[in-house]
Formats: sequence, C-alpha cells, structure tokens
Amino acid sequence: MKRFFSVPRAERKALAQSEEGKKLKEFALHHFNELKKINPSATLEDDFPENVFPSALIKILKTENPSREEQIEAITSINMHFTQQQKTNDINYINKRVKVQRNSIFIDNSFSLRNRQIEIEPIIELEGEIPSISIYEGSKLIRKFSIEPLKSNSNLNGQYLHSSIRINANSSVQIDGIISNSSSEFDKNGEGIRFQPFFLSDKEEENQKLKGLGMFDRGLHYVGLVTPSNVRLVCTCDECSKSFGVEFIHAGFAEVQYFYSSNSKETLIVPYDNKLSPVPHQTQKDFDENLLIEIESKLPTTIDGKFEYYNAFKCPHCFADFINFRNNKELRQKEYYANYYINNNLRRLG
Repeated sequence: MKRFFSVPRAERKALAQSEEGKKLKEFALHHFNELKKINPSATLEDDFPENVFPSALIKILKTENPSREEQIEAITSINMHFTQQQKTNDINYINKRVKVQRNSIFIDNSFSLRNRQIEIEPIIELEGEIPSISIYEGSKLIRKFSIEPLKSNSNLNGQYLHSSIRINANSSVQIDGIISNSSSEFDKNGEGIRFQPFFLSDKEEENQKLKGLGMFDRGLHYVGLVTPSNVRLVCTCDECSKSFGVEFIHAGFAEVQYFYSSNSKETLIVPYDNKLSPVPHQTQKDFDENLLIEIESKLPTTIDGKFEYYNAFKCPHCFADFINFRNNKELRQKEYYANYYINNNLRRLG
C-alpha cells in the first residue's frame, strides 16, 4: 500500500511564508496600481508619505522573497494605514452627514449618506432665556425644540447643553443632553433633556404612524429602563408642530393612578389605597370599565372640564391630542408614566 507523508514542518513553514509573501505582493501591487490611476507618473522610487503609500509595502514590492519579519512589518503597516484611513473616512462622513452651527443642527440626508449610524457629542451654548434648537434637513427647517427653563433655573441664556446627536441607520434622529453652567463639564444628575425622536424625510411615513401614540412608541421612554427623574421631555405636536416641555412621575413605582383633565391642563394622581374609590393599578388589564364611570364621578372638579381615565394628553398650544387614549385604549395601561406640563404641579387626591 502506498504511503503518503505530510510535508515536513520546515518545508511547510517556508511554503506558507511564500504563499503569504505572494498575497502581500498582490495586495501591494493592487494598491500601487490604484495610486497610479491618480498619479500616472508614480514609481517605486518615489518618496511617498506614509499615509499615502506605506514604505513597508514598497519594500514588499521590491523584494523577490520577503522574509517573515518583512511580511510582519508590512502587515502591521497595512493595519495602521487602513485604520487611520478608516478614521479619516469616518470623520469625513460625519462632517458631511451632520453639522452643528450655534443652536442649529444641519443634516444632509442624501441617498449616499443613509443607512449608517453615527453619533456626535457637541457642546451647544444656549441663547436666550428660552433657548431653542433648530434642526434642518438640507436647507429645510424640520423641527424646532424650545427648551423651557425650570423655575429653579429660570434663565438658561449662556448655559451649555452637553448633547448627544444620533442619526441611526433607519433614518431616525435622537437628541438628548444635560444642561450645565460649564462648557467643559457637567453633572450627570443635572438637568437632563430628551427631545422627541423623529424620522427624516425618506421615512416620513414612520412619523405619521406615531400620531396619537404614547411616549414609549415615540421613543421618549423605554420598556425595562426607568427614565431618570432629572430628565424632562421636549415633545412636538403632530398638528401645530410647536414643542412643549413635559415632566413626569413613574406612577407604578409611586403606586398611584393618574387622570388628565379634559385638555390636560391638570393631572390628578390618585393613590391605590385612597378612601374614596378603588382605581385600576398601572398595567392592570382585568378591571371592569363600567366602574370607571363611578370612579370618575367621585373625582374632584377641575379648571379644565373633567378628570377621566381615557382623556388624552394634549398639546398645550392647540389642544390637539398628543396621546389619544380613546382611539388607542390598549395604550392606557402601558403608559405608566403620569405626564404634566413643565413647571405645573400635580394634583393629588387626599
């Protein structure tokens, strides 16, 4: 029987080095030919900058049988070269995709720039007692968020928003940040701002699908993650496009149910253990809705119509429904944050 022997180890090593050297030469030659398309007069004797064509690759092209050390040097050089090139490409891409100028954010949504996620963290100096952040797609203004100040910090002029701007691969835009008196540092427990996410024009239909839906669907809260109490929301009305500030409490943790008044000028919270009437708990599905009429009849009067379980949370400017519970009743038990307009006080049933 004929016996087959493997190639001895030394010969295997030499053969592998030869194959690697051959591939490196092919790689180097390909990129040198690409370089010659730009500069036809280029030769291997030219002194190229390392960021244009690494010297280690030139050495590979000039050497008939590169040693292992020369191969390693070339591979290291290639990795460094293309890592730096990738960083440069990333920076160039980001600079094309988004620019921040004072209080304005400009997004280029050209087809060639889509389908890629980026994040930048600019520090924006706020201007005016009630600053605003304007977002443009190309030259068109698509969102304007007013940052209403808290009573405890009533003049934001000259303060800084340490922001994060994320443009996702699905063309959604998420912006948030923390306000600070300093341009160089911020307190992570300081005034947090979360702007309502939105989709760019190529996904405008996704914006339309969100009309009347809740804070979770709109990306203002996240299931399984508790929104910190130092964060406030800046929402945009689906009808008049004006923004408005929103504060909130986690009603489930507080063991209360909430009721909005007719135009949501007031938010009433009712403890689970109140002595007036039993109320549904947050996320509770198995309650008799016929009892709501009895519960609502016992609630106090309000400056703004009546407190009702399915009242919408509305835009304070035009009173259009922002969260439309009557048309989306399944949302009600899922929306376990009680919302109220910035600087308003919650009413509490004693």
